[in-house]
Amino acid sequence: MVKKIFLGLFAFSFGLYAVVSVYLMLTEPDSENFVGYIMMFLFCAVAAFFLGRACLRTKTKGQMQQEAQDAQRQLSQQRARRAAEAEQMTALTMVPMPGSLLSKPGEICYYHAPATALVVKNQVVGRTGSHTSSSVRVMKGVSIHSGSSRSQSVRGDVGYTYPGYLTITSQRFVMTGDKGFEMPAGKLTAVTYYGDYEGVLLQFGGSSHTLLLDDPAPVVKIVHLMHEAHQ
Repeated sequence: MVKKIFLGLFAFSFGLYAVVSVYLMLTEPDSENFVGYIMMFLFCAVAAFFLGRACLRTKTKGQMQQEAQDAQRQLSQQRARRAAEAEQMTALTMVPMPGSLLSKPGEICYYHAPATALVVKNQVVGRTGSHTSSSVRVMKGVSIHSGSSRSQSVRGDVGYTYPGYLTITSQRFVMTGDKGFEMPAGKLTAVTYYGDYEGVLLQFGGSSHTLLLDDPAPVVKIVHLMHEAHQ
């Protein structure tokens, strides 16, 4: 906010000087300083223009936070709308089998798109320290000082992402990349949205995989349709 005020004041000042220079050119056309008036006008006009534009572009911290919140709200609404649209699917749709995946006999591909594996680890993210000291007087004017310090680890959850591709077929789930996996479709026990429609959480018995997706809604619906087809 302070930066915006200063930019506005400078822009106003240079604009005022530009107006003054125009006035001097009109009232003193024969003055020996006429060329100087022109130069002052050009300099002040250009400075006022760029400072004014910078002032308009400068955003306060509150404005930036509000814009970020609005963008996140719009993104959440879009994801929720896509999830509602995906619920209207009534049948599985075949898509081309990716060439990088070696297909099995009779295998049908239902989904193939970029995905990011999310791995959250609880680890040390910092340290806190404390210091204690004591003083013992041994004689007049002489004391012995001693102290000790302790540090304690601060732990927190840190997320690591590994990009790849998720492929869902009639027989298996395949995620490529550094944290890739391959699991039989019959071992899937649960599927839920992760976060605010940011991805999906696939549960295969005792193991789970969190995948971030631009549009996770089709994955959830495809899983439900696959389950219904085998009932």
